[in-house]
Amino acid sequence: MLWLVFLTRPVAAEELRIRDRSWNGLSELLAIGVREGGAQYVAQVDVGHLRSDEALLVVHPVYPLPAGELAKFMHRGGRVAVADDFGAGRRFFGTFGMDLHPPKPALPNVLRRNANLPIASPLMGHALADGVPALVTNHPQVLTHPSLTPVFGLGGDRSAVVLSGAVGSGRLVAISDASVLINNMLQFRGNRMFARNLIRFLRGAEPQGRILIADSDTRWQPRARVLQHPLFELGSALDRLSHLQLPKLAVTVLSIALAGLLLSVLGTSLPKRSTFARRAYLQSGECVAGMAGRISQYATGDRNLLAPLVSLRREIEVRATERLRMPAESPPSDVPKALSNRGVTHLAIAFERFITDIDRLQGRGALISARHFSELVASGRRILADLDALVVSSSSAQHHERDE
Repeated sequence: MLWLVFLTRPVAAEELRIRDRSWNGLSELLAIGVREGGAQYVAQVDVGHLRSDEALLVVHPVYPLPAGELAKFMHRGGRVAVADDFGAGRRFFGTFGMDLHPPKPALPNVLRRNANLPIASPLMGHALADGVPALVTNHPQVLTHPSLTPVFGLGGDRSAVVLSGAVGSGRLVAISDASVLINNMLQFRGNRMFARNLIRFLRGAEPQGRILIADSDTRWQPRARVLQHPLFELGSALDRLSHLQLPKLAVTVLSIALAGLLLSVLGTSLPKRSTFARRAYLQSGECVAGMAGRISQYATGDRNLLAPLVSLRREIEVRATERLRMPAESPPSDVPKALSNRGVTHLAIAFERFITDIDRLQGRGALISARHFSELVASGRRILADLDALVVSSSSAQHHERDE
Protein backbone atom coordinates (compact mmCIF):
# COMPACT_ATOMS: atom_id res chain seq x y z
CA MET A 1 0.00 0.00 0.00
CA LEU A 2 2.82 2.43 0.90
CA TRP A 3 4.48 1.64 -2.43
CA LEU A 4 1.26 2.59 -4.24
CA VAL A 5 0.94 5.79 -2.22
CA PHE A 6 4.44 7.03 -3.02
CA LEU A 7 4.20 6.02 -6.68
CA THR A 8 3.97 9.22 -8.73
CA ARG A 9 2.31 9.30 -12.12
CA PRO A 10 2.76 12.13 -14.62
CA VAL A 11 -0.26 13.57 -16.37
CA ALA A 12 -0.01 12.21 -19.90
CA ALA A 13 -2.99 13.88 -21.55
CA GLU A 14 -4.96 17.09 -21.20
CA GLU A 15 -8.62 17.03 -20.27
CA LEU A 16 -11.00 17.11 -23.22
CA ARG A 17 -14.16 19.20 -23.15
CA ILE A 18 -17.24 19.45 -25.32
CA ARG A 19 -17.45 23.24 -24.99
CA ASP A 20 -13.86 23.69 -26.17
CA ARG A 21 -13.70 24.85 -29.81
CA SER A 22 -9.90 24.81 -30.00
CA TRP A 23 -7.87 22.14 -31.78
CA ASN A 24 -8.11 19.65 -28.90
CA GLY A 25 -11.74 20.30 -28.00
CA LEU A 26 -14.78 18.10 -28.66
CA SER A 27 -17.17 20.66 -30.12
CA GLU A 28 -17.05 19.03 -33.58
CA LEU A 29 -17.89 15.65 -32.06
CA LEU A 30 -21.00 17.12 -30.44
CA ALA A 31 -21.99 18.77 -33.76
CA ILE A 32 -21.71 15.40 -35.55
CA GLY A 33 -23.68 13.74 -32.75
CA VAL A 34 -26.47 16.31 -32.99
CA ARG A 35 -26.75 15.90 -36.77
CA GLU A 36 -26.53 12.10 -36.82
CA GLY A 37 -28.43 11.09 -33.71
CA GLY A 38 -29.72 14.02 -31.69
CA ALA A 39 -26.88 13.73 -29.19
CA GLN A 40 -26.56 16.05 -26.21
CA TYR A 41 -23.83 16.87 -23.71
CA VAL A 42 -24.28 15.87 -20.06
CA ALA A 43 -22.36 17.43 -17.18
CA GLN A 44 -23.70 14.86 -14.69
CA VAL A 45 -24.92 11.31 -15.22
CA ASP A 46 -26.96 9.05 -12.96
CA VAL A 47 -26.46 5.71 -14.72
CA GLY A 48 -29.14 4.05 -12.62
CA HIS A 49 -31.78 6.27 -14.23
CA LEU A 50 -30.73 5.68 -17.85
CA ARG A 51 -33.28 3.95 -20.06
CA SER A 52 -32.38 0.88 -22.09
CA ASP A 53 -33.05 2.78 -25.35
CA GLU A 54 -30.44 5.41 -24.45
CA ALA A 55 -26.71 5.36 -25.23
CA LEU A 56 -23.65 6.87 -23.61
CA LEU A 57 -20.43 8.11 -25.24
CA VAL A 58 -17.64 8.93 -22.75
CA VAL A 59 -14.48 10.71 -23.95
CA HIS A 60 -11.38 10.85 -21.70
CA PRO A 61 -13.06 10.53 -18.29
CA VAL A 62 -11.16 11.99 -15.34
CA TYR A 63 -13.47 10.82 -12.57
CA PRO A 64 -13.77 7.03 -12.02
CA LEU A 65 -16.55 5.45 -14.03
CA PRO A 66 -19.24 3.45 -12.17
CA ALA A 67 -18.41 0.21 -13.95
CA GLY A 68 -20.94 -1.88 -12.02
CA GLU A 69 -23.82 0.46 -12.85
CA LEU A 70 -22.71 0.72 -16.49
CA ALA A 71 -22.57 -3.09 -16.74
CA LYS A 72 -26.15 -3.33 -15.44
CA PHE A 73 -27.21 -0.63 -17.91
CA MET A 74 -25.73 -2.61 -20.82
CA HIS A 75 -27.31 -5.85 -19.59
CA ARG A 76 -30.66 -4.05 -19.90
CA GLY A 77 -29.88 -3.27 -23.55
CA GLY A 78 -28.01 0.03 -23.25
CA ARG A 79 -25.03 0.92 -25.42
CA VAL A 80 -21.81 2.45 -24.08
CA ALA A 81 -18.67 3.73 -25.81
CA VAL A 82 -15.60 4.82 -23.83
CA ALA A 83 -12.67 6.55 -25.57
CA ASP A 84 -9.67 6.93 -23.30
CA ASP A 85 -5.92 6.39 -23.15
CA PHE A 86 -4.48 8.15 -20.07
CA GLY A 87 -7.57 8.95 -18.00
CA ALA A 88 -9.77 6.96 -15.63
CA GLY A 89 -10.89 4.54 -18.35
CA ARG A 90 -8.10 2.01 -17.69
CA ARG A 91 -9.85 0.60 -14.62
CA PHE A 92 -13.15 0.47 -16.51
CA PHE A 93 -11.58 -1.44 -19.42
CA GLY A 94 -9.99 -3.89 -16.98
CA THR A 95 -13.41 -4.71 -15.53
CA PHE A 96 -14.35 -6.21 -18.91
CA GLY A 97 -11.12 -8.15 -19.39
CA MET A 98 -9.38 -5.55 -21.59
CA ASP A 99 -5.75 -4.60 -21.02
CA LEU A 100 -4.66 -1.05 -21.93
CA HIS A 101 -0.95 -0.64 -22.64
CA PRO A 102 1.50 1.18 -24.96
CA PRO A 103 1.77 -0.04 -28.56
CA LYS A 104 4.78 -1.79 -30.00
CA PRO A 105 7.63 0.52 -31.06
CA ALA A 106 8.39 1.30 -34.70
CA LEU A 107 4.90 0.78 -36.12
CA PRO A 108 5.02 0.39 -39.91
CA ASN A 109 2.15 2.69 -40.88
CA VAL A 110 2.39 6.28 -39.63
CA LEU A 111 1.22 9.67 -40.90
CA ARG A 112 3.81 11.93 -42.56
CA ARG A 113 6.69 9.87 -41.10
CA ASN A 114 5.63 10.95 -37.61
CA ALA A 115 5.95 8.01 -35.20
CA ASN A 116 3.52 9.72 -32.82
CA LEU A 117 0.73 9.53 -35.41
CA PRO A 118 0.29 5.83 -36.19
CA ILE A 119 -2.52 4.86 -38.53
CA ALA A 120 -4.99 2.16 -37.46
CA SER A 121 -6.48 -0.09 -40.13
CA PRO A 122 -9.84 -1.90 -40.14
CA LEU A 123 -9.33 -5.59 -39.29
CA MET A 124 -12.90 -6.87 -39.62
CA GLY A 125 -16.21 -6.02 -41.24
CA HIS A 126 -18.14 -3.92 -38.75
CA ALA A 127 -20.59 -1.03 -38.77
CA LEU A 128 -17.93 1.11 -37.06
CA ALA A 129 -15.51 0.53 -39.97
CA ASP A 130 -18.00 1.18 -42.78
CA GLY A 131 -16.40 3.61 -45.22
CA VAL A 132 -13.32 4.15 -43.00
CA PRO A 133 -10.12 3.10 -44.82
CA ALA A 134 -7.87 4.35 -42.00
CA LEU A 135 -8.09 5.92 -38.55
CA VAL A 136 -5.34 8.39 -37.60
CA THR A 137 -4.30 8.23 -33.93
CA ASN A 138 -2.23 10.58 -31.79
CA HIS A 139 0.11 9.13 -29.12
CA PRO A 140 -2.29 6.18 -28.70
CA GLN A 141 -2.45 3.29 -26.28
CA VAL A 142 -3.72 -0.11 -27.47
CA LEU A 143 -6.23 -2.59 -26.09
CA THR A 144 -5.98 -6.37 -26.00
CA HIS A 145 -8.66 -8.91 -25.17
CA PRO A 146 -8.30 -12.72 -25.24
CA SER A 147 -11.36 -13.36 -27.41
CA LEU A 148 -12.44 -10.11 -29.12
CA THR A 149 -11.23 -9.35 -32.64
CA PRO A 150 -10.13 -5.72 -33.09
CA VAL A 151 -12.31 -3.51 -35.27
CA PHE A 152 -9.29 -1.24 -35.85
CA GLY A 153 -5.73 -2.23 -34.99
CA LEU A 154 -2.11 -1.13 -35.28
CA GLY A 155 0.45 -3.25 -37.06
CA GLY A 156 -2.01 -5.91 -38.22
CA ASP A 157 -1.98 -7.89 -34.95
CA ARG A 158 -4.41 -8.09 -32.02
CA SER A 159 -3.30 -4.69 -30.66
CA ALA A 160 -6.61 -2.87 -30.97
CA VAL A 161 -7.47 0.80 -31.14
CA VAL A 162 -11.18 -0.09 -31.27
CA LEU A 163 -12.86 -3.14 -29.71
CA SER A 164 -16.56 -3.93 -29.66
CA GLY A 165 -18.44 -6.65 -27.82
CA ALA A 166 -21.77 -7.63 -26.30
CA VAL A 167 -22.54 -7.14 -22.61
CA GLY A 168 -25.84 -8.87 -21.92
CA SER A 169 -28.27 -7.55 -24.51
CA GLY A 170 -26.32 -4.28 -24.84
CA ARG A 171 -23.07 -3.29 -26.54
CA LEU A 172 -19.72 -1.90 -25.43
CA VAL A 173 -17.27 -0.01 -27.67
CA ALA A 174 -13.77 0.55 -26.26
CA ILE A 175 -11.46 3.08 -27.95
CA SER A 176 -7.86 3.28 -26.75
CA ASP A 177 -7.14 6.80 -28.04
CA ALA A 178 -9.47 9.63 -27.05
CA SER A 179 -7.74 12.03 -29.42
CA VAL A 180 -9.19 10.34 -32.54
CA LEU A 181 -12.37 12.32 -31.72
CA ILE A 182 -10.90 15.80 -31.03
CA ASN A 183 -11.55 18.71 -33.39
CA ASN A 184 -8.15 18.63 -35.09
CA MET A 185 -8.24 14.87 -35.78
CA LEU A 186 -11.78 15.04 -37.14
CA GLN A 187 -10.36 16.96 -40.10
CA PHE A 188 -9.23 13.60 -41.46
CA ARG A 189 -11.93 11.99 -43.56
CA GLY A 190 -11.56 8.56 -41.97
CA ASN A 191 -11.76 9.92 -38.42
CA ARG A 192 -14.84 11.98 -39.26
CA MET A 193 -16.56 8.98 -40.86
CA PHE A 194 -15.68 6.88 -37.81
CA ALA A 195 -17.29 9.48 -35.52
CA ARG A 196 -20.47 9.32 -37.63
CA ASN A 197 -20.45 5.52 -37.56
CA LEU A 198 -19.96 5.57 -33.80
CA ILE A 199 -23.01 7.82 -33.25
CA ARG A 200 -25.11 5.68 -35.60
CA PHE A 201 -23.96 2.46 -33.90
CA LEU A 202 -24.82 3.82 -30.47
CA ARG A 203 -28.22 4.95 -31.70
CA GLY A 204 -28.86 1.45 -33.10
CA ALA A 205 -32.50 0.65 -33.82
CA GLU A 206 -33.74 3.32 -31.39
CA PRO A 207 -34.05 6.51 -33.48
CA GLN A 208 -35.91 8.24 -30.63
CA GLY A 209 -33.45 7.24 -27.92
CA ARG A 210 -31.03 9.82 -26.53
CA ILE A 211 -27.29 9.71 -27.05
CA LEU A 212 -25.49 11.32 -24.13
CA ILE A 213 -21.90 12.55 -24.58
CA ALA A 214 -19.75 12.88 -21.46
CA ASP A 215 -16.32 14.56 -21.32
CA SER A 216 -13.59 15.07 -18.72
CA ASP A 217 -15.79 17.45 -16.69
CA THR A 218 -18.73 15.05 -16.40
CA ARG A 219 -19.56 13.86 -12.87
CA TRP A 220 -21.06 10.46 -12.13
CA GLN A 221 -23.98 10.23 -9.69
CA PRO A 222 -25.27 8.95 -7.34
CA ARG A 223 -21.74 8.58 -6.02
CA ALA A 224 -22.64 7.22 -2.60
CA ARG A 225 -24.30 4.16 -4.07
CA VAL A 226 -21.46 3.25 -6.45
CA LEU A 227 -18.28 4.31 -4.64
CA GLN A 228 -19.18 3.60 -1.05
CA HIS A 229 -16.19 1.41 -0.13
CA PRO A 230 -13.15 3.11 1.50
CA LEU A 231 -10.70 1.43 -0.89
CA PHE A 232 -12.63 2.79 -3.84
CA GLU A 233 -12.75 6.22 -2.18
CA LEU A 234 -8.97 6.26 -1.83
CA GLY A 235 -8.50 5.33 -5.49
CA SER A 236 -10.91 8.07 -6.56
CA ALA A 237 -9.11 10.66 -4.46
CA LEU A 238 -5.70 9.69 -5.85
CA ASP A 239 -7.08 9.79 -9.40
CA ARG A 240 -8.30 13.34 -8.83
CA LEU A 241 -5.00 14.35 -7.23
CA SER A 242 -3.07 13.04 -10.21
CA HIS A 243 -4.89 15.51 -12.47
CA LEU A 244 -4.24 18.56 -10.29
CA GLN A 245 -1.33 20.79 -11.26
CA LEU A 246 0.37 20.51 -7.84
CA PRO A 247 4.03 20.14 -6.89
CA LYS A 248 5.14 16.56 -6.32
CA LEU A 249 5.76 17.28 -2.62
CA ALA A 250 2.17 18.47 -2.16
CA VAL A 251 0.80 15.35 -3.88
CA THR A 252 2.99 13.14 -1.67
CA VAL A 253 1.84 14.87 1.54
CA LEU A 254 -1.82 14.58 0.54
CA SER A 255 -1.33 10.92 -0.38
CA ILE A 256 0.20 10.18 3.03
CA ALA A 257 -2.74 11.87 4.74
CA LEU A 258 -5.20 9.78 2.72
CA ALA A 259 -3.23 6.61 3.51
CA GLY A 260 -3.32 7.40 7.24
CA LEU A 261 -7.07 7.92 7.06
CA LEU A 262 -7.50 4.62 5.24
CA LEU A 263 -5.33 2.72 7.75
CA SER A 264 -7.46 4.01 10.61
CA VAL A 265 -10.60 2.82 8.82
CA LEU A 266 -9.05 -0.57 8.09
CA GLY A 267 -8.18 -1.03 11.77
CA THR A 268 -11.64 -0.18 13.07
CA SER A 269 -14.38 -1.02 10.63
CA LEU A 270 -13.37 -3.23 7.72
CA PRO A 271 -13.66 -7.03 7.94
CA LYS A 272 -10.48 -9.08 7.76
CA ARG A 273 -11.48 -10.48 4.41
CA SER A 274 -13.06 -8.09 1.95
CA THR A 275 -14.97 -9.02 -1.17
CA PHE A 276 -13.56 -5.87 -2.73
CA ALA A 277 -10.11 -7.45 -2.86
CA ARG A 278 -11.08 -9.19 -6.08
CA ARG A 279 -11.21 -7.38 -9.39
CA ALA A 280 -14.30 -9.31 -10.41
CA TYR A 281 -16.50 -7.60 -7.80
CA LEU A 282 -17.72 -5.17 -10.43
CA GLN A 283 -18.93 -7.95 -12.68
CA SER A 284 -22.53 -9.07 -12.46
CA GLY A 285 -22.41 -12.41 -14.25
CA GLU A 286 -24.84 -15.24 -13.59
CA CYS A 287 -23.91 -18.63 -12.15
CA VAL A 288 -26.12 -21.27 -13.77
CA ALA A 289 -26.30 -24.81 -12.40
CA GLY A 290 -27.89 -28.08 -13.50
CA MET A 291 -28.28 -28.96 -17.19
CA ALA A 292 -28.27 -25.27 -18.16
CA GLY A 293 -24.97 -24.86 -16.34
CA ARG A 294 -23.44 -27.78 -18.22
CA ILE A 295 -24.57 -26.35 -21.55
CA SER A 296 -23.16 -22.94 -20.60
CA GLN A 297 -19.87 -24.52 -19.51
CA TYR A 298 -19.30 -26.33 -22.80
CA ALA A 299 -20.60 -23.51 -25.03
CA THR A 300 -17.24 -21.70 -25.18
CA GLY A 301 -14.76 -22.72 -27.83
CA ASP A 302 -11.86 -23.54 -25.49
CA ARG A 303 -13.69 -26.28 -23.54
CA ASN A 304 -12.73 -29.90 -23.99
CA LEU A 305 -15.85 -31.63 -25.28
CA LEU A 306 -14.64 -35.13 -24.45
CA ALA A 307 -16.51 -35.37 -21.13
CA PRO A 308 -20.00 -35.08 -22.72
CA LEU A 309 -19.02 -37.73 -25.28
CA VAL A 310 -17.88 -40.10 -22.54
CA SER A 311 -21.25 -39.60 -20.81
CA LEU A 312 -23.04 -40.31 -24.11
CA ARG A 313 -20.97 -43.47 -24.58
CA ARG A 314 -21.91 -44.69 -21.10
CA GLU A 315 -25.59 -44.04 -21.80
CA ILE A 316 -25.40 -46.05 -25.05
CA GLU A 317 -23.64 -48.98 -23.31
CA VAL A 318 -26.25 -49.10 -20.51
CA ARG A 319 -29.12 -48.79 -22.98
CA ALA A 320 -27.70 -51.61 -25.16
CA THR A 321 -27.27 -54.06 -22.28
CA GLU A 322 -30.82 -53.27 -21.07
CA ARG A 323 -32.42 -53.65 -24.49
CA LEU A 324 -30.54 -56.87 -25.21
CA ARG A 325 -31.32 -58.15 -21.69
CA MET A 326 -27.66 -58.82 -21.04
CA PRO A 327 -26.26 -59.09 -17.49
CA ALA A 328 -25.39 -55.68 -16.05
CA GLU A 329 -21.76 -56.71 -15.56
CA SER A 330 -21.34 -57.65 -19.25
CA PRO A 331 -18.40 -55.79 -20.89
CA PRO A 332 -19.22 -53.43 -23.79
CA SER A 333 -17.17 -55.65 -26.11
CA ASP A 334 -19.93 -58.30 -25.88
CA VAL A 335 -22.58 -55.96 -27.29
CA PRO A 336 -21.57 -56.11 -31.00
CA LYS A 337 -21.67 -59.93 -30.93
CA ALA A 338 -25.11 -59.90 -29.29
CA LEU A 339 -26.37 -57.42 -31.88
CA SER A 340 -25.03 -59.59 -34.71
CA ASN A 341 -26.81 -62.61 -33.24
CA ARG A 342 -30.05 -60.58 -33.41
CA GLY A 343 -29.47 -60.05 -37.14
CA VAL A 344 -28.65 -56.31 -36.96
CA THR A 345 -25.08 -56.37 -38.21
CA HIS A 346 -25.15 -52.71 -39.28
CA LEU A 347 -26.01 -51.66 -35.73
CA ALA A 348 -23.24 -53.86 -34.33
CA ILE A 349 -20.72 -52.18 -36.66
CA ALA A 350 -21.96 -48.68 -35.76
CA PHE A 351 -21.81 -49.46 -32.03
CA GLU A 352 -18.26 -50.85 -32.26
CA ARG A 353 -17.05 -47.90 -34.38
CA PHE A 354 -18.56 -45.36 -31.93
CA ILE A 355 -16.89 -46.98 -28.89
CA THR A 356 -13.56 -47.20 -30.75
CA ASP A 357 -13.70 -43.50 -31.71
CA ILE A 358 -14.29 -42.45 -28.10
CA ASP A 359 -11.44 -44.68 -26.87
CA ARG A 360 -9.10 -43.17 -29.45
CA LEU A 361 -10.02 -39.62 -28.41
CA GLN A 362 -9.47 -40.45 -24.73
CA GLY A 363 -6.04 -41.85 -25.48
CA ARG A 364 -5.01 -38.86 -27.57
CA GLY A 365 -6.14 -36.25 -25.01
CA ALA A 366 -6.49 -33.49 -27.64
CA LEU A 367 -9.24 -30.92 -27.93
CA ILE A 368 -12.21 -32.00 -30.05
CA SER A 369 -13.50 -29.71 -32.74
CA ALA A 370 -17.15 -28.66 -32.66
CA ARG A 371 -17.72 -30.38 -36.01
CA HIS A 372 -16.29 -33.72 -34.85
CA PHE A 373 -18.29 -33.44 -31.63
CA SER A 374 -21.52 -32.87 -33.58
CA GLU A 375 -20.81 -35.83 -35.85
CA LEU A 376 -20.23 -38.17 -32.91
CA VAL A 377 -23.35 -36.96 -31.10
CA ALA A 378 -25.43 -37.54 -34.24
CA SER A 379 -23.96 -41.04 -34.57
CA GLY A 380 -24.75 -41.78 -30.92
CA ARG A 381 -28.33 -40.59 -31.30
CA ARG A 382 -28.82 -42.86 -34.33
CA ILE A 383 -27.51 -45.83 -32.34
CA LEU A 384 -29.93 -45.08 -29.49
CA ALA A 385 -32.83 -44.78 -31.93
CA ASP A 386 -31.91 -48.08 -33.60
CA LEU A 387 -31.70 -49.80 -30.21
CA ASP A 388 -35.18 -48.56 -29.34
CA ALA A 389 -36.49 -49.69 -32.73
CA LEU A 390 -34.89 -53.11 -32.20
CA VAL A 391 -36.79 -53.56 -28.91
CA VAL A 392 -40.07 -52.50 -30.51
CA SER A 393 -39.68 -54.94 -33.39
CA SER A 394 -38.69 -57.75 -31.02
CA SER A 395 -41.69 -57.08 -28.79
CA SER A 396 -43.98 -57.05 -31.82
CA ALA A 397 -42.54 -60.38 -32.96
CA GLN A 398 -43.12 -61.91 -29.51
CA HIS A 399 -46.73 -60.70 -29.45
CA HIS A 400 -47.21 -62.11 -32.96
CA GLU A 401 -45.87 -65.52 -31.86
CA ARG A 402 -48.19 -65.59 -28.84
CA ASP A 403 -51.19 -64.70 -31.04
CA GLU A 404 -50.35 -67.60 -33.36
